Amino acid sequence: MQETAHQERRKATYQDLMEVPNHLVAEIIDGELITSPRPAPRHALTSSVLLSDLMGPFHFGTGGGGEGPGGWWILHEPEPHLWLIDPLARTLEVYRLKADGWFVESTHAGAERVRVEPFDAEELDMNRWWLPPAAGEGREDVPPDQTGK
Repeated sequence: MQETAHQERRKATYQDLMEVPNHLVAEIIDGELITSPRPAPRHALTSSVLLSDLMGPFHFGTGGGGEGPGGWWILHEPEPHLWLIDPLARTLEVYRLKADGWFVESTHAGAERVRVEPFDAEELDMNRWWLPPAAGEGREDVPPDQTGK
């Protein structure tokens, strides 16, 4: 029997999804099983708290210090702003898409309270986004004698 240059791939099934290890996130796209690492707890917390900070004032028009602008659709797609958040370094980089590509609009770190595009109508407390440091982990924004060590 002669092998063909293009063999038909087996389409992934629900059972394939069920067999993916718990440390991975999986989905089936066009019949192919795609896996990626599950976000670490620090990343998941930062994403969740940030979403809760933005949904009230920008999506619903309520929350924070009163009424927000409302009417926004909060999606996980960058257009025309992109936020890169590193919960380990406790940093936020805000990018804006221009004709020539992505450009850094602003950078922030630690426990800052910020007003950043496109959500500058509300002040955001970055300190809410971070988990407390793990044992043996230092924090640059807190003097060593105040870390509880």
